[in-house]
Amino acid sequence: MIHVLDRKTEKIVATLENKVGYPALFWDDRHSEKEENNYNTYEFTTVDDGTNLAAEYLVNKNKIIIQDLDGYFIPFTIEEAEQDSTGGQRVKRIYAEGEHMELRTAKIIEPTTLTGATINTALDFVLEGTRWQRGITEFAGSRTIKITEYTTALAFLNAIASEFDVQLRFRVEIDGNQIVGRYVDALVTEDIFDGKEITFGKDAIGIRRTENSSDIYTALYAIGPADENGKYVTIESVNAGLKYVEDREALERWSPDGRHLYGIFQYQSEGDERVTPELLKQKAQEALKNYIDSVVKYEVDAVALERITGLEHEKIRKGMTV
Repeated sequence: MIHVLDRKTEKIVATLENKVGYPALFWDDRHSEKEENNYNTYEFTTVDDGTNLAAEYLVNKNKIIIQDLDGYFIPFTIEEAEQDSTGGQRVKRIYAEGEHMELRTAKIIEPTTLTGATINTALDFVLEGTRWQRGITEFAGSRTIKITEYTTALAFLNAIASEFDVQLRFRVEIDGNQIVGRYVDALVTEDIFDGKEITFGKDAIGIRRTENSSDIYTALYAIGPADENGKYVTIESVNAGLKYVEDREALERWSPDGRHLYGIFQYQSEGDERVTPELLKQKAQEALKNYIDSVVKYEVDAVALERITGLEHEKIRKGMTV
């Protein structure tokens, strides 16, 4: 079910629902989430031939709300509506971004340090003055969070999530036909394995393996912070006069002509840490290990068996090892 809301009144003005025994009103729907930057999207195709009364409301900047697999209402803003009459059927393809992306422009945060901040105080600080408020939180403890540059509320939230090692969830609550609250939850991320297996013949319907070598480097120029005179720390004095660290085996494996594939490693000190050439070289060598191999990604299409009575234990969520 997809609820459609007017962008100004934020009231539900239409609902798309596929019912058994009736032609589908929408299809090819996909909810995508990227945990690393909390960017999520929702897209779907719907009929646009005059029989679907909701189609007229599916326009840019109107809102849509869906329920995730755990029953929470997730809001999106329509950013693209494409009409297509190919094949004799008039359809509309909708692309929407998570409504929380508005936090990119809702507030600018000046350089600051939050000393002894809890997840609650940190969220309250960044969300003050926005349409969002702190929701469910699961982390106990405190951190010191230092922001050295002007940043957006969303970028600060991502920094908080990284610092506390939590997963953010952006949701709304509805009363009747209207949004009554927007919440940011901070949930502890756990690497869970409870025996779940995705198996051909049961729930796996496709596997894709992708190998990407676009970010391969065989050498990294190491640059540390600048002093008051603008002179950067380098590693020449402790690295045979060279400003870069290298991996000769990676050079032989990846270089087409024997020349290095160079990247830049810029290291900033943490707190009062003094960055010496020795420390900078060590950090650059550690970083280079992340760039000498191609990245292999597996994508698995699986049937949502948890929606079948008796198979609720088959659920799959972000953070799980399968």
